Amino acid sequence: MFNRRNSYRSSDSGKKPIRWIILLGLVLGLVWYGHKSYIDRCLRMANQYLSQDDMVKSKLYFQKAANFPLSKGIGLDGLAGLSLIEGELDQARDYFQKAQTARPGRDGVDAQILLTHFLENGQYAEGKIYRDYLMGLRPLTQLQNYLLDFAALSLGNRELAEARRMLTNALPQDKQKERYKTLLNLADEYERQREIPVVLDRAGQTIVCFDLNKGDYVFVTPNLFTGWPSPAESQQGGFLKTLEKRDSYNEIVTTIDLNVQKSAYQAMRQFEGSLVALNPYTGEVLAAYGSKDKDPFTWTFEPGSVIKLLTYGTFLQNQGDPSKYAPASYPSSKNIDGQVFYDWTTHGMIRSVDEGMAVSCNLMFAQMGIDLGLPKLQNTFGKVFDNQIYTSFFSAATPGKILKTPSNAFEVGRFSIGLDYIQATSLGIAQIPMIVANAGSLQEPRLLDHFVTLEGLTYKTIEPKLPQKVFGDQVVLGLFSSMREAVENERGTARRAKTEFVDSALKTGTAGESPYDAIMVGLVPAQRPQIAFAFCLHKGGKSEINGARVADAFLEHLRVLAPKYLEHP
Repeated sequence: MFNRRNSYRSSDSGKKPIRWIILLGLVLGLVWYGHKSYIDRCLRMANQYLSQDDMVKSKLYFQKAANFPLSKGIGLDGLAGLSLIEGELDQARDYFQKAQTARPGRDGVDAQILLTHFLENGQYAEGKIYRDYLMGLRPLTQLQNYLLDFAALSLGNRELAEARRMLTNALPQDKQKERYKTLLNLADEYERQREIPVVLDRAGQTIVCFDLNKGDYVFVTPNLFTGWPSPAESQQGGFLKTLEKRDSYNEIVTTIDLNVQKSAYQAMRQFEGSLVALNPYTGEVLAAYGSKDKDPFTWTFEPGSVIKLLTYGTFLQNQGDPSKYAPASYPSSKNIDGQVFYDWTTHGMIRSVDEGMAVSCNLMFAQMGIDLGLPKLQNTFGKVFDNQIYTSFFSAATPGKILKTPSNAFEVGRFSIGLDYIQATSLGIAQIPMIVANAGSLQEPRLLDHFVTLEGLTYKTIEPKLPQKVFGDQVVLGLFSSMREAVENERGTARRAKTEFVDSALKTGTAGESPYDAIMVGLVPAQRPQIAFAFCLHKGGKSEINGARVADAFLEHLRVLAPKYLEHP
């Protein structure tokens, strides 16, 4: 009995180490499995949030994976990719270097998700850094699933030879895809034309391209954009420098219509000055021409009598009584506040305020402004000429500003007819007819519309601002009537701009020092206008002569080059 009992105990004690080893193995296995599962879950969540463009949560989970004990830094490549997306290039390179040093054995970030993000958002320079990182880790034969993405990144970075190499080495099944054909056609086109489209008009015609031979941005037709800042990076003030860097590597679609731009150029080519044409309902800039040193967005001038429309609109908005000003006879001058206030001619009998606008009677609208009072005028004028810098343009663009405040009745009279106290741009005064066409609302102008990757994906759209109400509906009807009278009246200062093929509504202005600037604003066609335009001819003389010539020429060229804008919708 005693010996049998000892024998049993000896056998049982020999099995205990085995059980402990098995138990320890199970525990270690569970720990290893839990460790791996935690890291895998973090990476899965990080990539999921990356695919949803939730960069904050994606970063959080990549950090959890990379910082977890014994993770060997897996997820650092994801943090590097997020740094690239955010434009933190130095930080990204630091993460990549740490990831290469740690060599976790597998990627933390899903390369396809990251590459897709770079391409869909036009981030070619950032995508190139990630591409080069992958190619530094593996031979090209192990990266063939990404070669179409690599080719697109190469094209985006204007590396045509590298794009060809990637396309040549693409998988046979990828070469059957439509995307491969698209990328190959782009490479062929770029090499054949030696130009890459960058700035486009609303119909997709190229305005600015990247010239591969010159290695810089150039206007395709420079004469059409003489007054604009240069797009060249090599020149100080190149207007593409004002945008995000990625934008100049993609296609920038503007609101410009090249046919309207050509019409503006043809009408203005004999004069110095600027002309701007707007869609009166959206504020889209259809054309903006300026002669040398006359940027249509920033060159300012004294606006003169076109301001009478704002004075008259303020008068109507405040329930003014027209009978106080017409019918009446108007001389060539009048004493106001002890000073002689001159008109540009003796008008004699004027039967209505509309006729007063048609003949551009200074004394009528000067007195109207004085009677209204300065605060009411300033309130209206300040809505247009607020000196703001518009953001939806390549470079600085402004409507102009009120220079100073009139201090007596004589000065208020001058202010009321656009003399001495306002400096405006053609962009600014084009907003006056816009208000008339757009039921009294002012829509902030914009030139930039949307941004498109080389593969045709829109990654950013410029949304229009909310319009600002300036005048009521009945007020703009009165203003429109007065602009039509300027064309139809036998004494109207815009009568010489009348055409047989389209009705227009116009207002002239003459200002500045002799020989004077000729200024005009207008709407065409008169019924349901499609274009609100304005121009200033520097030293162009009286607007009723040369201004009428330019307006007539602009409409004639529109009839040939862009007839849809003269048709009733």
